[in-house]
Amino acid sequence: MKKYTLIIAICCSLVTQYAKSAPLPKNEDELSTLHALVNMTLTDSVTIEDKESNITVVLTKSDAPLLKTEDELSTLHAVTNMSLTDSDSVNTEDKEPYKIVGFIKRYNIDKQIYYGLLLGAIHFTQYRILYFCILRPLSLVHDPYDGKLTFVEAVTGAIIEEAIFNGLLLPLINYSIELATNSSTKFDEKIFTLSNNHHDKKIFIMSNIIKSTAFGLLHLANKNPLMAQVLISMINSFVRGQFTKHYGLLSATVAHVTLNSMGYLVYIYSGREHF
Repeated sequence: MKKYTLIIAICCSLVTQYAKSAPLPKNEDELSTLHALVNMTLTDSVTIEDKESNITVVLTKSDAPLLKTEDELSTLHAVTNMSLTDSDSVNTEDKEPYKIVGFIKRYNIDKQIYYGLLLGAIHFTQYRILYFCILRPLSLVHDPYDGKLTFVEAVTGAIIEEAIFNGLLLPLINYSIELATNSSTKFDEKIFTLSNNHHDKKIFIMSNIIKSTAFGLLHLANKNPLMAQVLISMINSFVRGQFTKHYGLLSATVAHVTLNSMGYLVYIYSGREHF
């Protein structure tokens, strides 16, 4: 048993040091022991055979420390596979401390924020051009909120609108049209994942137009609504819908929040006469 005790000690050392500088298994028995320990993480016991001395040993969970995390298991897998290759090194990754980083990479959070800020700045520029080139020359400047709009209302309003129109309404309209045109024959639990390639592009554009029209018409509820603002709201909502599909809902939300935040600063700076 001394030989197997030594092998188990070596394996535990490999796990502790993440296999950066530990010696590799030298023979078939040591290699099979490593494989056995990997399998032991999924079972209550494991059998190890020594072909040279024709000895069979049964280990239970109480005989050796188990690999407790996915990182330790993948490390042992890497070391086992390394013994079968000519590579001088093996890459091991500790996933536990980098869960947040993995989440950001998986959903492209950094890209969504970047494109959202960029789109929000473009939207704001459009509104400023509309103000200086059309509204002000025609003396159409007005305050649709009677000076009662707050920054919190502007930001939360943007978040709620995006959640309703691009997060809920857009995928539901898209799914309904697909169902009506037999493009989709069954309910898909991922209908809110608009980035799926199986969505028909023409149907999505039609759905986005319907959603954007509804969003623009919503602005008719403002005091003294202007058709120019309703129109540009429709256009911007359509663009945010496309961003939702290609980058994610967060990008559209960041864009809308950026627009409303910058718009509110101008709103209070200009004496609350327009937004």
